Amino acid sequence: MREGWREVVVEDVAQVIGGGTPKSNVEGYWGGEIPWLTPKDLSERPSRYTTRGTRNITQAGLDRSGARLLPKGTVLLTSRAPVGYVSVAANAIATNQGFKSLILDGTQLPEFWYYLLGHSTDYLRANSGGSTFQELSGSALKKLRFTVPPLKEQRRIVDLMGALDDTIAAAQRTLEQTSSVLDHFPASLVARGRAEGWNEEPLGEVLGGKQAIRTGPFGSQLHKSDYVQDGPVAVVMPTDMKNGRVLRNTAAKINQEDADRLARHITREGDILWSRRGDVTRFAVIDAESAGSLCGTGCFLLRPTDPADTEWLEVLLSAPETGQWLIDRAVGATMANLNRSILGAIPVLVPPRDERTRLVASWMGLRTMEQQLLEVTDHLQSLRSNVLTALLSGEHEIPESYDAAMGELVETAV
Repeated sequence: MREGWREVVVEDVAQVIGGGTPKSNVEGYWGGEIPWLTPKDLSERPSRYTTRGTRNITQAGLDRSGARLLPKGTVLLTSRAPVGYVSVAANAIATNQGFKSLILDGTQLPEFWYYLLGHSTDYLRANSGGSTFQELSGSALKKLRFTVPPLKEQRRIVDLMGALDDTIAAAQRTLEQTSSVLDHFPASLVARGRAEGWNEEPLGEVLGGKQAIRTGPFGSQLHKSDYVQDGPVAVVMPTDMKNGRVLRNTAAKINQEDADRLARHITREGDILWSRRGDVTRFAVIDAESAGSLCGTGCFLLRPTDPADTEWLEVLLSAPETGQWLIDRAVGATMANLNRSILGAIPVLVPPRDERTRLVASWMGLRTMEQQLLEVTDHLQSLRSNVLTALLSGEHEIPESYDAAMGELVETAV
């Protein structure tokens, strides 16, 4: 243990306070000015600081229940359903009985315990009881032991981790905004196309159907027994499609002889596969890596008249209106089914070529940005975990010079 660090028992540095719920059938206990939390509130809005939940209670509700008004700076810890959500009260707040909250003494920093407890979920749950669901009792929490640094180093850790969390939050907000724009992009184009009177053109050739793609050595069926473990040609099924792309772990394969007989239904780069039944909104664009696979049972193969139109089709086919159009026309009493005529009749709005090129470039740019932001946020989350582990273990020390450097930055900002 590094110099200055010490092992503490929770009850020696904090009061452990439970919560309560006013009677639900007494209208006068609800809708007041006192914020009241349940574990669900923290699960839906995880944050370092919490100001309120979805419901408020009145003073009468507080007085006539097991709820307590906890002061600002209380460490809010869920003790069941599940154990281990944690936040710091940004203001006075009450909780239900799903919390065991910590009011720390002056030797401890609430934000440090936010990081410490949040990083100790396994330890908390290992000390929880209950046969039906886990629950961390107040008596068990009071006896838990943690190794903590001096208050000054707690502040350094909180400051550094807070800056990292702010960076992650900013990246996530940008990612959410980008994803929102991307999600609404196809629908906005459909609306614009209708308003501006864009032409409707054929989707392209629609191939598929059970007889056509499953013709095998015994007549009309290519049975599962005809699939081979080590065949050179993968067979793509609807379950092999996710997020508009073909998964790389396609299990079903056929030999080259069967593939040659079914050459018309071997995919090319730029083709689009569509699920025939079940989730009739599911499709996948064939890229260079998945080209050369067989359009398997349960799929239709859409071959655009011009391969250059694939990206434009992908934009339009992603629109919720397109999916709903197919759902409304699918047949089948127990499971939605498409046929070639339905799929081939999808209304495809086509602007002038130059405008189409520009819009596709915008779409692809948004997708690239979204992917880059996903990678950045994943990297930052991994970095956060590694840094926090190192700091809480005492493996790495933040030097005292950090205080002076941060002070200079604050003075410069002011």
